[in-house]
Amino acid sequence: MAETPYLGTVAELRLVLWPEAWKARGGWVHRTLPGGLLVALRVRPEDFRHEFRLARQTDLTMASDRAFWREQVGQVRHDLECESWGARAHPTKAVLLLTEPEPFASVRRPAAPEGVPCADCGTLTPHEPAFVRQRCTSCAIKAGREHTDGATDA
Repeated sequence: MAETPYLGTVAELRLVLWPEAWKARGGWVHRTLPGGLLVALRVRPEDFRHEFRLARQTDLTMASDRAFWREQVGQVRHDLECESWGARAHPTKAVLLLTEPEPFASVRRPAAPEGVPCADCGTLTPHEPAFVRQRCTSCAIKAGREHTDGATDA
């Protein structure tokens, strides 16, 4: 059975794919645009950064194909708001992998070796400078579930 092309805007596509990618726990989720461009997203389990994969079914055999591909990729990167992301292209196939930049880290001074209180429950938790709102593991998992599917732990 052929996949039904995604008919929404590319800008909205990010909002469609993100909850699915979060639930896939490192797996890829995708949609195919009417022109044949596949847009896939995953949330990397090692650092929770987003990765988009843009791909076409056909290889880039002619110069006109490559020019069209560059133009299409530029527009999609703009629409997905990932123009400044790292990019790795396959040398011969029409595949581009976009990786979200390193997250902003706010470093507390002086260091907090005893831990930092969880913003939700107050439990002391190891200092993690990459998180603006510090949470213990339990509260972070609960907040993530609530954000993605509205489920809460009983």
